[in-house]
Amino acid sequence: MLFFAVDDTIAKPVSTKLGNYKSTLLIMGFGLVPSLIILITLGAYHWTPLSVELSAVGGILFALGYIFIYKSLETEQATNTFALFAITPLSLLLGGVLLLKENFSLIDVAVTIVILIGAFLVTTKKNLSFNRAFIPALLGNVCWGIWVIMATYAVSISNNFILPVTIGRAVGTIFVLLVYLLVIKRGKEKSSRKVPSKLLAMGLIAGTLDGLGTTTLGLLAVLGAVAIGGAIGALGSGVVAVLSRIFYKDKLTKPQLVGVIIMIGAAVTLSLV
Repeated sequence: MLFFAVDDTIAKPVSTKLGNYKSTLLIMGFGLVPSLIILITLGAYHWTPLSVELSAVGGILFALGYIFIYKSLETEQATNTFALFAITPLSLLLGGVLLLKENFSLIDVAVTIVILIGAFLVTTKKNLSFNRAFIPALLGNVCWGIWVIMATYAVSISNNFILPVTIGRAVGTIFVLLVYLLVIKRGKEKSSRKVPSKLLAMGLIAGTLDGLGTTTLGLLAVLGAVAIGGAIGALGSGVVAVLSRIFYKDKLTKPQLVGVIIMIGAAVTLSLV
């Protein structure tokens, strides 16, 4: 939770000044470093064909999540944008119901409705109208939710917490690079703009923390603690809100603040029930 919270807070100025593609490349690329170091140190190379396939496809969704979320972060506050991470437990629940045929209790229904209400409040303007700038962030968090499902399953069937995470991040990084080159080729973004050293350093720190965070998620899957980990992770939105208030002077309307609190509380509840 702390890894991701600090990473998300640092990502705000990076995404604002560099755009979503370059920011994603920095975070995804630098995040490979801790994963590779842990992989080589442990020598954990056990895999199954299905775990590799799930890791690779999940890595693309992981990368898409960043591209979408950083698009919203270019113009919107970090507090609102990352509060939507609280819909990830909802994605996990829906995945369990649709893919694994798990039961959907009345409590699940009630908490789901609460999360959706919180998400609406978080993404509203002062007049309570929906802010379309948050649409990419919503899509991105859905991508992240599906990625968590696939990565967790890949880890469980291979009994290896680091290789699936590393494969996913490597494939995701390559995917983002190819998309970025395609965008440049179509003239939608200039490739000549250099990355200032300060932003490069911030990207290095954020990417390293993100890599450590995803590695920890893989370890939680092996330990069978994804649910409690998801609950703790949901609290990261609150930490981001505090840090963003301190460093970026983020200001929330009363409905947005209520939405943040509702989403965090509901996400924790959904992860534990």
